[in-house]
Amino acid sequence: VVNGPTQLTTGATDYFYYGQSIAKDGRKFTYDCDKGDSNSFDVFLKKFKPNGAVGPATVSIAATGASEMDTMITDDGQGVYYSSASSGTYAILFQKLKARGRPSGTPITAVTYPGDYVGFPRVDADREWMSYIRDNDIWVTRLAATGAATGTPVKATSVAAGYHAFGGLTRDARLLVYTVWGGPYPHVHTLYSQRLDASGNPTGAPVILIPTSTNMVSPWNVAYW
Repeated sequence: VVNGPTQLTTGATDYFYYGQSIAKDGRKFTYDCDKGDSNSFDVFLKKFKPNGAVGPATVSIAATGASEMDTMITDDGQGVYYSSASSGTYAILFQKLKARGRPSGTPITAVTYPGDYVGFPRVDADREWMSYIRDNDIWVTRLAATGAATGTPVKATSVAAGYHAFGGLTRDARLLVYTVWGGPYPHVHTLYSQRLDASGNPTGAPVILIPTSTNMVSPWNVAYW
């Protein structure tokens, strides 16, 4: 750390900031904000100046009144994936960005399943693969040039009843890192890695990275449960 931390956001009491992600060049930063009532998550973007200072503008990426969260900016900084929940309908959306970080056009639906929860998109460095949570497991899908899912998705985990998988792809799309948590209270957590082949299928058995315990472990994000 040089010259101490920099405050990135400001908000009223009870504002919470989640789902932070940053483009590979370090110039664009996205996050979702809960305005204190747990039902008003919106997605925003900020830019960094060359000296590391935060630019003055806050760009609204998604603020439709639905619960929009789990943001993931692509490595090239040209788009943002996020989940959306409204009246029991869940989807993962993709918003293309202009060079300066403002939205370009309207978002497209990348993934949706009628009646099923979907969320927590993770996208590889080449924007060719995406993982996401569907109900309690993690799925992997190819991405088209438009940003939407294409082909047949692969179910990459199969957790037992009463448990949940949380995590996603690494940048090379050949490894899944995830936590399985749940069971009777106090819940237990185990951190795994799972190799994937060139078609996104799990290959070999998952490897335990952190053994089962009641301590909460998470690959890179803050779990909401």
